[in-house]
Amino acid sequence: MSESIPLEFRSHTPGKTSVHLDHERMMDCIHCGLCLSQCPTYVETGLEADSPRGRIYLMRALAEGRSEITSGIVEHLDLCLGCRACETACPSGVQYGHLIEGTRAYVRENYERPRKDQVIGKLVESIFPYPNRMEAALLPIRVLRRTGLMKLLHQSGVMKLLGYLGEMERLLPKLPPMQQRLNFPERWRARGAKQANVGLITGCVMQVMQSPINAATARVLCKAGCDVAAPKSQGCCGALHAHTGAIEKAKELARQNIEVFEAWQRENGDLDAIIINAAGCGAALKEYPGWFKGDAIWEERARAFSEKVKDVSEFLAQQQYKARLADLMDGKKKTEVRSQKSEARDVLPNTTGATTLEALGHSVEKQAANQQLSLEPVSAFSSRSSPQPPAPSPSAVTYHDACHLAHGQGVRAQPRELLSMIPDLEIVPLVESEMCCGSAGTYNIVQPEMAMQLLERKMKNIAATGAKTVVTGNPGCMMQILLGAQKFGVPIVVKHPVEILDDATR
Repeated sequence: MSESIPLEFRSHTPGKTSVHLDHERMMDCIHCGLCLSQCPTYVETGLEADSPRGRIYLMRALAEGRSEITSGIVEHLDLCLGCRACETACPSGVQYGHLIEGTRAYVRENYERPRKDQVIGKLVESIFPYPNRMEAALLPIRVLRRTGLMKLLHQSGVMKLLGYLGEMERLLPKLPPMQQRLNFPERWRARGAKQANVGLITGCVMQVMQSPINAATARVLCKAGCDVAAPKSQGCCGALHAHTGAIEKAKELARQNIEVFEAWQRENGDLDAIIINAAGCGAALKEYPGWFKGDAIWEERARAFSEKVKDVSEFLAQQQYKARLADLMDGKKKTEVRSQKSEARDVLPNTTGATTLEALGHSVEKQAANQQLSLEPVSAFSSRSSPQPPAPSPSAVTYHDACHLAHGQGVRAQPRELLSMIPDLEIVPLVESEMCCGSAGTYNIVQPEMAMQLLERKMKNIAATGAKTVVTGNPGCMMQILLGAQKFGVPIVVKHPVEILDDATR
């Protein structure tokens, strides 16, 4: 018998590649395709390259040196919303959020974009994360709106001539007075017996365009028995830069926030939690340790900070705070929640965690109520006849899951639990509640065509609920859905959960 010759296996992992391309984690994808029906861009285009597994294949081609960066590859990567719905669906625990952000950092360093894209990107990155600059940029819009000239510009067709830039003005909500941001208190005192000390991240867009939500957040936390600290020296969380591949700038902003809250705690005592009311920012804040992985100085400091970060709904849904708010609500009628099929989705974690967030050591609930809703395959787009549900009451609301809250942080049940406490409030389920609305940070600016396709889909589903109020926990989603209400003629108002809670506990 001849001696057997050992087989030589060649490793798929390249010997040397960019620090941004995590080839080992790319190999976690088993190409099963369970992510396809959850990916908004694949649902719209039907193209494999616009699916999570297709994009991972493109990432691998770059990491393994099988392809150079081409405009076609960049186009498919850019079309990704970064919504992380694929992480929710994945049975193998692929950390897609980590992979797409790393790949975008690689593209940023190795690909020269067209001049127009460079200018738009530079404007976004140099204005949006800085409240003072944003205020200056919005000043002409404030003047035109206050004088009534903006309405005339729309009626005369001038704004239409500006194309999507003209339409973007409609995206902006009614701008609150600048004084609300400038005079926002650093300290808020608990009402009644104090239960906790918490910090509040005031954000960038939230500060400038939606400062009443910050105020409502602070008031509700105080009613729940919390002293609230909102340091003036805090800045942008870095999410916008991380999503566009500018990871070094994102880390610079993260270090600033960590230092601000460390200094506050040294001077004033430990904080029990650091509260955020914007879903995209919350996901970034919780992922700070991943940004500093391997950094001897900053990784543990980032972890200590991130372990305290809680979305406001996630925090308030804890029993002691929920009970305090319930005591403040008038009326005895129980909230009606229309039935909606849901089932638990078991997640099989890989060696480093089931999602980008779990890989960093965060706990993500696995209870049935907090898993992705498995909806009946009947939507606003279905032509099949089905029994019509009873008309909702005038106080009916429907809840839209912000992507980075549901998929990025695993927070789904808590906002619904808080809303269900409110007397006389009917909650109507929303088909495809977890499907992205097209906002996705600055996506609706840089990818307006796909953003509008997804917004139209979202508005059809919202209109089918019959609800007059849409509740969601992210400022970008709120502005995008308001734009959809105007564009597609759906008569609704859009509220943050804390605004509803604030009103219910007055």
